[in-house]
Amino acid sequence: MVTVRPHALLPAVICTDAGHDADDLLALILAVVTLRVRLVVTSDEFNDGERARLVRYLLDLCGMSGVGVIAGAELAGADTRWVCDGLVPDGYPKTPLLDVGIEQAVGALLDEATRVLWIGQGPLTNLARLHRAAPRLTRRMVIRQMGGGPARLYRRPERASHNLRMDTAAAVEILTASDLDLALVTSNITWSEEFAVGPDSAIYRMLAAENAPRWARLVAAGYQRWFQHRPNSKPADPLTVSAAAGMPFVDFAAQRMRIDPDARMYDDSEGVELMVSTSADYAGYEQWATRVVSDALDLGIGYHPVVLGAARGVSDAR
Repeated sequence: MVTVRPHALLPAVICTDAGHDADDLLALILAVVTLRVRLVVTSDEFNDGERARLVRYLLDLCGMSGVGVIAGAELAGADTRWVCDGLVPDGYPKTPLLDVGIEQAVGALLDEATRVLWIGQGPLTNLARLHRAAPRLTRRMVIRQMGGGPARLYRRPERASHNLRMDTAAAVEILTASDLDLALVTSNITWSEEFAVGPDSAIYRMLAAENAPRWARLVAAGYQRWFQHRPNSKPADPLTVSAAAGMPFVDFAAQRMRIDPDARMYDDSEGVELMVSTSADYAGYEQWATRVVSDALDLGIGYHPVVLGAARGVSDAR
């Protein structure tokens, strides 16, 4: 087993379907504190950028107006995967969404750096379109994607995991590309009650406190909406952020997998080689994430790379 080496100093792009499971909102908070986030692209979009407006509002509440937001690809049925009606003021955003394409925005980042960190927290549509249009860019990206994993280990083996099945063609295109630096934080690892966030969780109580800042209460409101549909939220996307930041909570191994047209993944010695998660230290992650949120509440939102060293053993991952 190996811990994928950290890329915390690279400019980071988050691709998120924020507005459904609230773990996307928590992941954004962890990312802007621990990574050099420069751009957020929304996936599974609808209504001309509903998710992008939510992300823009959260970032502005965090004082992160310098982080660009692009409304990404729309997918059919996306409005049914949305629980955040009414959380964004009418007429928002005050800070405009970027009126440029993803290719242009990522290209600008790569004009400044040799590589860019891409953290996928939703369907792979945007990434596949970018790879198809500008492989010269995606080949210089370090990609950490949440989702996938062996079908035999998924809780619903008759179908692919959520992010992959939302756009199976895009998922197959990316998973079978041999020229990408890709690692998957797989659904069989992230779906665990051991670190689920519920109404009694310490991290949720901190966010929902009456004296919490507005950004924290917005994240808490996202959780409250989600709890109306599910008893808790598995922090799959926050765990992916921790892996992208080089924290030592997720172990990875290279495995050969066959990717079927429906994006389900099967062990196959003749398949493509993929870096996939094999285990996770849920308690270690939970302690770290709670510390990051606590520091953000106490010190304010900002890039605090010191928290990357807050967990025991992080020096071994560098």
